[in-house]
Amino acid sequence: DQVPSDTAQLRFNEIAPASDESFWLEIANQRQQPAELTGFVLTASVSGGAYTFPAQTLGAGGMVVVTEAELGFDVAVFRQGLPIAESL
Repeated sequence: DQVPSDTAQLRFNEIAPASDESFWLEIANQRQQPAELTGFVLTASVSGGAYTFPAQTLGAGGMVVVTEAELGFDVAVFRQGLPIAESL
């Protein structure tokens, strides 16, 4: 599959330790232009959970934090050392 150009420069900038009780992850836009996040999905291969970004544009050089509550699935399985897969 080809990666859409809007997401080609998106990176996981920071991810809270799996042992952290308030899990979160931070995505950074490394482009010089805004990136459209609307409809992009983060998935957890082990639990089958998924988070779809709502209508949202990430500004040039901007960052967005997604919390466990926003993800809508339990990341406790990752605290046990199981892998996470992302679709970005």
